[in-house]
Amino acid sequence: RLPAHLWGKNMAYPKTCSGALDAIQQMCLSGSSFSLKAYGHTADAYQHSEAGEYPEAIEDLVLACYDLANSTGYLAYNYDPWAYEGALHWYFTHCIKADDFNMDALLSVMLSADPEQVEYFVGLVDAYRQSIWNRPFNKDFYAALARGFMLWP
Repeated sequence: RLPAHLWGKNMAYPKTCSGALDAIQQMCLSGSSFSLKAYGHTADAYQHSEAGEYPEAIEDLVLACYDLANSTGYLAYNYDPWAYEGALHWYFTHCIKADDFNMDALLSVMLSADPEQVEYFVGLVDAYRQSIWNRPFNKDFYAALARGFMLWP
């Protein structure tokens, strides 16, 4: 159930990038607050179980589960599960712009890279190649890969 202080509010539809960041910050603060409450309930449950107070320990564990569910609700969708897009999705799709990454972009970066960067990249590729050296050979995958290179324009 939606907490009383959020009734009538739809924080999942920010109008600006800064509004989305504010909503994300509020989501994180609320989520971490409930997470800390859950931790406190588990500590209480331990104390109750050590004292042989098992009904109280179970109650504390139930409260911890409730707080973890609230924490997840805030972190995942800012407590608006019916919203088409939450603040995180809205921010990533409306506020972050990235250039297309294709082979031309990769080659351009490689040609303008410092020698140390190229050495690091080649080292990563060699380490990856070495890690798959003793793995079983997937003939279907590599045959499909080879067929793809046979279709040069």
